[in-house]
Amino acid sequence: MTCDLYRTEWSDRFEVLMRNRLVVGAFRYGRLHDKSRSTKYDHLKAIEWALERYRSTGDQEELVDIANLAMVEFVRPIHPAPVWAPTDDKQHIDDAIDLVGESVVHARSITKGEIVEKIRQLQEDLPAALAACGKVS
Repeated sequence: MTCDLYRTEWSDRFEVLMRNRLVVGAFRYGRLHDKSRSTKYDHLKAIEWALERYRSTGDQEELVDIANLAMVEFVRPIHPAPVWAPTDDKQHIDDAIDLVGESVVHARSITKGEIVEKIRQLQEDLPAALAACGKVS
């Protein structure tokens, strides 16, 4: 099942569009991992502007730009104190339910606790499952 999810929970087209724009960006702005690349560009402000443009136009190119800008910020952050601090799964579940409503949980006849437990189990199984799929976690 995990191998199937690894293949299905992704958009190859989106990834190709991202990579194409990153290659062009390497010529315009320098390579992503090049230490001499300017760090003056505010990726976070650019993400906000692209999101506003997407909201007003619906142009999906903006979504590709947002993804690339987020990756550039991840790799070459301008944030003064970037950290990797994953949020507890329960918080993600609560946030998702707040966004889509309790009806989704009830429609699937599953409790929030069962969802959290399933996610925890998947996280435990993920490294071995991805290794079996030929992927690195």
